[in-house]
Amino acid sequence: MQKHKVERKQINSNMCFICGVNNEAGLKIRFYETEGNEVVCEFTPRDIHQSYPGRLHGGVACSVLDELLGRTIQLLEKDAWAVTADLSVKYKKPVPLNVKLIAKARPLTYRHGLLTAEGEIYLPDGNIAVKATGRFFKQNVEKIIESMDEEYSSDEMFYITDEKDPEYI
Repeated sequence: MQKHKVERKQINSNMCFICGVNNEAGLKIRFYETEGNEVVCEFTPRDIHQSYPGRLHGGVACSVLDELLGRTIQLLEKDAWAVTADLSVKYKKPVPLNVKLIAKARPLTYRHGLLTAEGEIYLPDGNIAVKATGRFFKQNVEKIIESMDEEYSSDEMFYITDEKDPEYI
């Protein structure tokens, strides 16, 4: 599969199931904005993420795409965040465990704070395993944080930048 030139790494959080760097059960995914106006990530699902033996649970695949598609809002507004309005997922092939996978997404439309985006999870051979389209509402991160208990609302929980950006993903 073709490599993508990285323009910027998006932030990680502490305990998010998808991007949390300290969530032992999570995927610890790093998300990168590319010169092709996409958000791209690589991840390796483990046995803890399985449904049937050797296969990624469909709900986990859906969660990866939910996060990925919502993050495309930052291609349009650098510091914006989005929450899911609706998500449609199509499972085309089983997703294996313990192999590096790539996923990518792109915004389609953005009007009046409503983002529509699409994306895919690719198998190592380049075939699409899972596709999704969704709509997301722009949400101010301060509004998200203000509704949380104080222990969860600190910058240390949301704004983790723990590594140097790779040149390509």
